[in-house]
Amino acid sequence: MERVITVTVTQHALATNMRHMRKRLGLSQEDLAQQVGLNRGNIASYEKGTAEPKLCNLLKFSQLFGVSIHDLTKRDMSCDCTYKTAFTNYLRLNSEEAAALQDFSAQAEEFGDVFQGIKRCYDFSKKSGDSTPDARVLEGQFGQLQHLTKEVLRAHAQLLDFVKCRLKE
Repeated sequence: MERVITVTVTQHALATNMRHMRKRLGLSQEDLAQQVGLNRGNIASYEKGTAEPKLCNLLKFSQLFGVSIHDLTKRDMSCDCTYKTAFTNYLRLNSEEAAALQDFSAQAEEFGDVFQGIKRCYDFSKKSGDSTPDARVLEGQFGQLQHLTKEVLRAHAQLLDFVKCRLKE
């Protein structure tokens, strides 16, 4: 006796959800493309399932539709109940993320202020004209530290900007 197992796989959840969510917002493919900075052909390809958006574009769609990337790519958003739950969860997570992001941004500003204060102290002591070998070594080390600190602050700012693109402004 042969057993037959049927497995239902949603192969094009993203494609179906893209089309459904776009229509839910009353947007044409052209309108959606303009809102996320793409062309209509990209949207048509995503909705047909012949192409998949890059992560940065998935983030834009997630933000515009008000659902997580996971929900957009894995759940059936045509069901109102599923959509409402996904939308509520997205808003809740975003408010928590926004608060954390605000804290990190404030901390980044403080780091920058501390760095500027240390630099001012160093510049003040450098004006004294101390040219001993120890002072020259210290100057070289401070120069390296200054360069690394600027790089860390720059990378931190870029990371914050990346995370901010997930949040509704």
